[in-house]
Amino acid sequence: MLTRGTDLGTVADRLGWVAATAVVALGALVAGLLGRRAVAAGAIALVLAAGTAVAAAFPTDVALTGPHGNARWQPTTVASQSYDLSSGTARLDLAALTPQQATGTLTSHVGAGELRIVVPDDLTVRVRAQVGAGQISSGWPGDPWEVDDGGLGRTRTVTVGTGTPTLTVDARVGLGVITIERTTR
Repeated sequence: MLTRGTDLGTVADRLGWVAATAVVALGALVAGLLGRRAVAAGAIALVLAAGTAVAAAFPTDVALTGPHGNARWQPTTVASQSYDLSSGTARLDLAALTPQQATGTLTSHVGAGELRIVVPDDLTVRVRAQVGAGQISSGWPGDPWEVDDGGLGRTRTVTVGTGTPTLTVDARVGLGVITIERTTR
């Protein structure tokens, strides 16, 4: 019932879980009305109901296949690059970019875990952060918000640095934390 085993969050997957649970529950109901015991059907319905609850609660951005572990991404150019990690801890370090190179859009995605974005003090970067379930935080003096209280469907757009941003980072985490840091060169 899972689409290529990649996630539990698509609408089709959720409807599949609901349909399977409904069919087994209907079978147990019919068996009961006919005076028969439906122990096996009841047990299967409980397992399917649990699967349905998990699929319904799971954020849609959590991929279960692909690279796992720790990743450190240090782009030296911005050619609309994309970085992906299924689960683990990722660090997107922009220190290798000069202000002249920092033009365009970088996309980074972590299914489950932490994404840390490090912005050097001589760059102005717009970070569009989105977390399916979790928290978005930033930490440098003068930041208007330091820690998001967390929850479901969190989004933040923040400009790191002064001036007009020439680089945009689209950051997504399905389940976990996005942390935005400022550093000196």
